[in-house]
Amino acid sequence: MTTAVQPEARKDGRVEIEDAAQRPENSGDLRILVRRSSASDSNEVLDARPLDVSVSGMKLSTSGPLVFGEPVELQFQSTELDIDFAMDAEVRWIRQGDGDEAWLFGCAFATQLIIDDVDRLATAGGVDRRQWPRSDTKMQTMVQLACNPSPFCATLLDYSAAGLRFASDDAVEPNQPIRILLDDGHGEVLEIRAVSQWKMSYESGYLVGCEVGGKHRSVFERWRRGLSKVKPQDSHGRRVLSVKGCVIVASLLALIWWISW
Repeated sequence: MTTAVQPEARKDGRVEIEDAAQRPENSGDLRILVRRSSASDSNEVLDARPLDVSVSGMKLSTSGPLVFGEPVELQFQSTELDIDFAMDAEVRWIRQGDGDEAWLFGCAFATQLIIDDVDRLATAGGVDRRQWPRSDTKMQTMVQLACNPSPFCATLLDYSAAGLRFASDDAVEPNQPIRILLDDGHGEVLEIRAVSQWKMSYESGYLVGCEVGGKHRSVFERWRRGLSKVKPQDSHGRRVLSVKGCVIVASLLALIWWISW
């Protein structure tokens, strides 16, 4: 039996397979099949390569594209690592890989993986890309780019201890410093500074994933702690900033933009 080599950790705590999107085969004898649902008018089964994995989701590379929001079944098989199970999942984002015809996509598991399975899949080439699971929400907020004094409305979709994801009509390119205004659930609006990591288009606009790091992490943690103390019915699905509130906050942000950047 061969021993799988653990990937090297990056500065952000994420570990990924080196050049995974370009490799023709899976790591070790791990085989991952993506079985598309009948709702997609396709019984296609795609071979996939793991890029990273967590208890709540996974990033993979495939030879063909999927559809945003499409339900799929992921089948994991490895004799070497004693893996043989399937997971229902939903496609959350997809983009074409760089330099070849591979497609990259991220999916959320219908049920969380147990830690032992995460560890075994990580040994095969993926890794826990989020040390903490994401919390789903639906909050209206304001986003402002460092290069543009005009803020715009966005909807926060989920967040973890490391970052957040939002939807908006405005596109935000990767590696852009941004700031986001979020209500902590107790009437205080906090300014969260982050850096966009990825962007994808979908039916009504764009999805943007952001990472919060450095000295700004403390404010983000303060917001998360405040939100965790709110009643569940208030912290999930509530509109934290109304549309009218977005307009007011937009005006305030425009006034202080010249000072704070």
